[in-house]
Amino acid sequence: VNYLNLSVRVNGAPLTPTGQGQARLDGVDVTRTLLDAGVPLLYDLDGEAPWPHLPAETRTMLEAHGLLVHGAASWTYQTRYTWDQVFEPGETRVEIRYVPEAFYWSDINLDHFPAIAPGGWAARAYCIDEAWRHAFFRLAGAGHELYAVMHVLAPKGAPPPPAAAQYRLMADKYAPSNLVAFCPAESQKISPSTFEWQARDISPTRTIQALFLMNPNAWPD
Repeated sequence: VNYLNLSVRVNGAPLTPTGQGQARLDGVDVTRTLLDAGVPLLYDLDGEAPWPHLPAETRTMLEAHGLLVHGAASWTYQTRYTWDQVFEPGETRVEIRYVPEAFYWSDINLDHFPAIAPGGWAARAYCIDEAWRHAFFRLAGAGHELYAVMHVLAPKGAPPPPAAAQYRLMADKYAPSNLVAFCPAESQKISPSTFEWQARDISPTRTIQALFLMNPNAWPD
């Protein structure tokens, strides 16, 4: 299931990667258990949960395995997308675009948020400056919501990128009134809602974390 609306283009041409979905519970692959029981690994969260419509014996099995707790699914779902890529002499341009799954930061007081104060852990993790901090407190009481996203340049153990690799990351906050903060601090604003960061010879184990303060009415479709 392409729940991230992932799209890939190589040298301008669209490419369809191979996808493999997996359900996991406490680090254990439970995909086959769910599929054999006719249970969907993923469903539209804007719609009705399918669990009440499952046969009683199936629900009992899910509860016995800890897969269904108090009427809610307890496993996580992840899709891995892969494709073979040939890097010939010259430039190979790979463009990957997706809408990330965001962690909704609900356990905070938006009127008092010490983590983004100078020296606070969030200020360090997301390279938050004084201008962003003032904008945050101006918007936090206006119904905006806080989300965190982690972007991994390459999985742990993946082969390193080509020696002359150039990397360009774009972060889109979708509306000029929204806020986004992420490291490195030298990212550049290239439009009213878009920021970019470029690097060469990147480390394949590096991750980038972004913090979004979003107006629910300015959230992507």
